[in-house]
Amino acid sequence: VDSDDPFALLARDASGKVALNGTTTFPFTLVIPSSVASASASSSLNGAPVVCYGHGFFGDKKELEGAAPRAIMDHAGVVAIAIDWQGMSVDDISTVITDLGGDVSQTALLGDRVMQAMVNWAATTNAIKAGLFTSDPAFQRADGSPLVDGEAPLSYLGISEGHILGGVMNALNDDTEHVVLQVGGAGWTTIMFRARPFASFLGIMSIAMSDPLARPSTSRRATSRRCTRCAARARRCSASTCRRTR
Repeated sequence: VDSDDPFALLARDASGKVALNGTTTFPFTLVIPSSVASASASSSLNGAPVVCYGHGFFGDKKELEGAAPRAIMDHAGVVAIAIDWQGMSVDDISTVITDLGGDVSQTALLGDRVMQAMVNWAATTNAIKAGLFTSDPAFQRADGSPLVDGEAPLSYLGISEGHILGGVMNALNDDTEHVVLQVGGAGWTTIMFRARPFASFLGIMSIAMSDPLARPSTSRRATSRRCTRCAARARRCSASTCRRTR
C-alpha cells in the first residue's frame, strides 16, 4: 500500500500496476501457553509448533489473548501468533463508517489493505520458518533452549472473518501445512448483508442510500408456519390439541 494509515490504497506505477513501496513494520501478538513454558527442555528440545490465528469480524490480534484461544493452545501444547487483518480490523472501522455514510462506492477500497494483510501474513510465516523466533532470546527458556519450533509444520486456525480471509491467505501461502477454518459462513458478497455483525453498517448505509432499490439485496430466508399455541414450527409440533396456522 502507499502508506500505513487506514485510508491507504495499493501503490501503483505509472501504468496502473501494483508496485513495491519500500518496507514497513507491523505488530504481532504471540502467546506461549503454560503447557509449553513449563515443559522441560529435554521433553521439547526444538520448542513447540506454531499456530497462526486469524481473528474475527473487524477484530484484532488481541483476540488471541482471550480465554478460548488460550485454552485451545494450552491444551494442544502449541505456540500461537496473530496479526491484524489490515483493511478489516478494529483500526479500519472508522474508515468504513465514513465511506458508508458518504461515498458508498469507496467502501470496497478496503480490499486494497486486505491485500497488504495477505503480504504481512506471508512475511510472518516466512519469519517463523526462517528461525527468527527460535533465535530470539525473548522466545527462549532461561537455559537458552527455544520455546518456538520454526521447523515444525506450520498450522493456521481462522475464526469467522479469519475463516473467510484465511482461505485466500492459505491458498497463497506455501508455508502453512495444516489449516482449520471455523464458522466462516460464506463469501463476503453473500454474507455481509445477511450477517448480524454487519447490521450496524447497514443502518449507516441506509442513510446514505435512501432508495432501498439502490442498496444490495437483504432478502431473508423463508420460514415455515408456526403453531399458534406453542410457537413451535408446525411440522415439528407434537401437541395433539394445538391449532395450526392456515
